[in-house]
Amino acid sequence: MKNLTVSSPWSSGTTLKDALLEEVGGGQLVVLLRGLCLMCVRLPGQTVLVDSLGEVTVSLRPLEAVVLVPAPVITLAPVILSVSPQHGSVVEWPTGHSFKVALRVKFDRPMKPSILDFLRLNGQVTAGRREGFRCLNPVACDEVILEMEASTAQEGFYTIEVDRGAVALDGQTLRAAFRSHFLLDRSRGAIAQAYPAMAGLICQNRTRLCHRATGAQWLRIQNVGGTWTSWRAFENESTWAAQPNVPVLVQYHAAFSASFVVGDCASEQGEKPCWASWHRTMFLRGEWNGWGNDDDGAMEKIGHFTWATKVALTKFTKSKFAPVLGSWETSYGLHPERELLYNLPSFDPRSSSFAVDPYLSGSEASRAWMLQRSRWTQHQGIASGATFAKEVWLSHLCGSAWKGGRALHGPAPAAVAGRRRYGGHSHLCSCALAEAQERQPSLRKGPEFVTI
Repeated sequence: MKNLTVSSPWSSGTTLKDALLEEVGGGQLVVLLRGLCLMCVRLPGQTVLVDSLGEVTVSLRPLEAVVLVPAPVITLAPVILSVSPQHGSVVEWPTGHSFKVALRVKFDRPMKPSILDFLRLNGQVTAGRREGFRCLNPVACDEVILEMEASTAQEGFYTIEVDRGAVALDGQTLRAAFRSHFLLDRSRGAIAQAYPAMAGLICQNRTRLCHRATGAQWLRIQNVGGTWTSWRAFENESTWAAQPNVPVLVQYHAAFSASFVVGDCASEQGEKPCWASWHRTMFLRGEWNGWGNDDDGAMEKIGHFTWATKVALTKFTKSKFAPVLGSWETSYGLHPERELLYNLPSFDPRSSSFAVDPYLSGSEASRAWMLQRSRWTQHQGIASGATFAKEVWLSHLCGSAWKGGRALHGPAPAAVAGRRRYGGHSHLCSCALAEAQERQPSLRKGPEFVTI
């Protein structure tokens, strides 16, 4: 045994109890430690009081854990700990040979056998069916499993649901319905993968579109520079007149989201490659070309959704991207930093004294978030088409600039890299704009990413 004294947030004299203790027959208390101590018996009636210094002292056995809360202890409703396959995941179960896969739902405590009547697969209750959910442990049903033949499973979205009202052995009920989905796609189509360019979308000599979008329910189509069609039910092939060297975009709606967009482009035979893009043209305007008055700043498409150009700079310079010649109706720059406060709701009296460090939104905050999670390199950032977006700083040292000309390595959504002439006054640098490298949570037409 070891005595441990810790400070507490409660006032002196507050009675605390261990939330991991559950009272059972015989006047004893059983400690449920979930992996640390399977069953440790403790004498009844033990409580802990907060002393005059706001501290509490507890006695612990080796590998023992306690959770102290003000008395009385309130038992929470059951919750679902995990589901397999994971929510939002993509599986590629092969065909050709027979094998079983298991769908699993794990609860935080044993449930009554009636839990099977609350489980649904693709909207259908599976209780009583040959392929239905069953308790992995009939004595303590804290996990249910459904085994199915994977090789013959139909491609598409699968939904696992647990209805509210399911009862645990301790009498507590599930207070909220649970829903999870995963996608079975053996061809890795537009819904399963994140890259927005799809070769072969334009097919049959530019007269049709051949879709690979398992799980999609609706679609709409656009020749870049034209207008979107109305939404229509998903079809494997669409009649469509694609124009030479004009990209085609298709937007799919699946799993309650319309953020799935892919593009393709077909060129005339013998011409240079044709690349998909959001816009037919793109221009980089700044102080060096009179914001487009001295030179239009036309950029060249060098890959799918990627534009590039070279500029000669003599100092830190402001700039912006614009897709239409001679027009500022649409332009792309830096989204300013804004504080996003996620505080307690105003009706909670603690909201007046509970403060949190604000989260930041904006181009730099997004770049830092993605960089910290190794989703971007230091040479990538994000541009915004908001009307209040600020100019992008370019550096004459062939790096990027940010915040009053302070030279950094890649935070701004504009990139410059290339030849440097240290003996002269100008530096010839290249700038690349990537319109869409990864899928976004919501669809916004316009450049999203800039790559150095």
